[in-house]
Amino acid sequence: MNFYRDTSAEDKGFKNVFEGKLDEGLGYWRREIRQGARTCSIVIPVYNQKAYTERCLRSLSRCLSDAAPFEVLVVNNASTDGTDLLLKHAVRRYEFLRVLHLDRNYGFGGACNRGARSARGELLVFLNNDTIVLPGWLEALVRAYKSEERVGIIGAKLIYPDRTIQHAGVSFHWIMSNGNRFPWPYHPWRGAPSEAPQVNIQREVEAVTGACVLIEKTLFHQVGGFDESYFMYFEDIDLNLKVRSLGRRIIYCPESMVVHFEGKSSPNQNVVKQLNTESYKKFYLKWARKLDALSGELARIEPSISSHRSHQKNNHRSSLAERVRGIRWQSQVLNFNGHACHARRIIKALERTGICISVRAMGPDNLFVRHLQPHEVAKWRRLIDEQISAGAYLCFSVPTLQDGTDIFAAWCAANQGFKAYIGLTTFETDRLPWGWAEACNRMDEVWVPSTFNQETFARAGVDADRLRVFPTGIETDTFDPARVSPLFIANRRAFAFLSIFQWTKRKGWDVLLRAYLSAFSPHDDVCLILRTYPYKIKKPPIKHRIEEYIRSLGFHPQRTPPIILLDKFIPEPLMPSLYAAADAFVLPSRGEGLGLPYMEAMAMGLPTIATRWGGHLDFMNDNNSFLIDVERLQPVDHELTRESVFYTADQRLAEPSVTRTAELMRLVFENKAEAQRRGKAAREHILKHWNMERSARWFLSQLSRILS
Repeated sequence: MNFYRDTSAEDKGFKNVFEGKLDEGLGYWRREIRQGARTCSIVIPVYNQKAYTERCLRSLSRCLSDAAPFEVLVVNNASTDGTDLLLKHAVRRYEFLRVLHLDRNYGFGGACNRGARSARGELLVFLNNDTIVLPGWLEALVRAYKSEERVGIIGAKLIYPDRTIQHAGVSFHWIMSNGNRFPWPYHPWRGAPSEAPQVNIQREVEAVTGACVLIEKTLFHQVGGFDESYFMYFEDIDLNLKVRSLGRRIIYCPESMVVHFEGKSSPNQNVVKQLNTESYKKFYLKWARKLDALSGELARIEPSISSHRSHQKNNHRSSLAERVRGIRWQSQVLNFNGHACHARRIIKALERTGICISVRAMGPDNLFVRHLQPHEVAKWRRLIDEQISAGAYLCFSVPTLQDGTDIFAAWCAANQGFKAYIGLTTFETDRLPWGWAEACNRMDEVWVPSTFNQETFARAGVDADRLRVFPTGIETDTFDPARVSPLFIANRRAFAFLSIFQWTKRKGWDVLLRAYLSAFSPHDDVCLILRTYPYKIKKPPIKHRIEEYIRSLGFHPQRTPPIILLDKFIPEPLMPSLYAAADAFVLPSRGEGLGLPYMEAMAMGLPTIATRWGGHLDFMNDNNSFLIDVERLQPVDHELTRESVFYTADQRLAEPSVTRTAELMRLVFENKAEAQRRGKAAREHILKHWNMERSARWFLSQLSRILS
């Protein structure tokens, strides 16, 4: 198998910078600032963290260039960890370095202002000490400054040590709390691959972070420099807005790349949180009204990123939503899995209707929460704190736990006083696990996402009068090929199949690999992209499982058409870009209660190959999809029963035809006209019938019926 793991190789320069190696035999570059040259003064405020300061200075010494001559001013905020001794030696070592020692800690803005007053250069560059600059970083900032009209501030691309994005421009998002709207700056591309096309376009942005910014010295002094009343945090965003108020533009420069370790200026997260809160109060009082007035202008800067809806629409409350009175939603929401992702989308759609909603989050994942932006944390905290004790209670969950505990009954007992109790659930086989029917029959109603589930639940003993098919949709404005750029995929060939799934036999990964290897040879200009992740069984790594399976089929892993494995986390906002990077979607699943990846692929206009059995047949047919014939229904095997106690040997799943899967993959590859026709029909069908607005309307009408 020509197997690729999608992690771009680190260039040698980056590796050497990161490892901190320096060839002493080469000595240190010497240069003199030419008379009349436009010189940059790099101002680095420091407070302790001397190891980061030393590493930052070392990286600057490797980036000396006549194309962008510079001096460095380190402003020591009365550090107490030996930074003064480090700087004493550094001044002798680096000819470009000057040091300004302060008698106390003046904060980030205070140190930067004092450094700016001592600067000799025409251009100021403010740089955090917890950074490593990469070759060409300063030249790129200067080029951007010279090339853009009405430029005010230039910001760099900041990456984490694993080369994912920390900063690629700042956007503003309006958050709600206690009935009030608050503007909150956030990083929309945090966690994206640094090679992604969306973060490699020089463009105007709403703001840039102060960890690495360039500004003309006269302009900096004209706006009064950094506002020192913040002490730390928000002073950089404040500076951006002061510059924008003069009609100047804020530019993001992706060619200037800097490694940022982030958050090393404060001793712990509690201090960070406290400082952030105090600074935000000042920021809000100063800028809220002006930002509200600027919201239309800011939204036009980056419509593909900041397509915020107007607050008038968000605050609108329909008469139907008024009649519903409120709903308490309980499910996983703060987790990485598809179940939680779907819940978040439904909740977001319901919020837009104006319905009062409170959320009870089951088993939040701390790692997921750490990936959230501040405005998202504030939103979920508000929904969790919301008090609703009338209306309807909805539990989106499996009806029983693995030990047989009736989870529906337990949660209903813990949420008393509601007029109606609704269970929202799904399952993939032709019958239900033990105890599910009894648990469902204790609810007032049970909502399932497909007619397939309606039939299997009724056949298993759930009262048919309690069952309703909830027409689940997706956010079609998010999954829109016209609004996103393809994600960069290393080693991609001319034609790419994409498959997204959790690594479990139910998803038919074995059928997919057998079909792909039989349909194509290494000479075909085609590849298979797998975005997959393990279920309960974590070892061996998926890469090794794939190689072992290929060998079991009689193939040599290094002599097959390429398979590109994406096994790292991809941020939710980048998923549409992943679909956009493919030419077709394929997933020969053995059973689906709904099949959201199919719907997302279809919304993106991809020709989509799926099994002719399961909940997805509500929206897939031979006109808008390529359906794989089923050879038979066969009992669930030991591999699945080992993964979950919900699977038992009396249940059956479909066995999709490997031969037909291979034929359809070949057909899509060769007959591009028919593939594009069905892809277009698929998108039109999803747009018209399976959008999230339709789902929200159905949701409200059913609640109104139940509660009336």
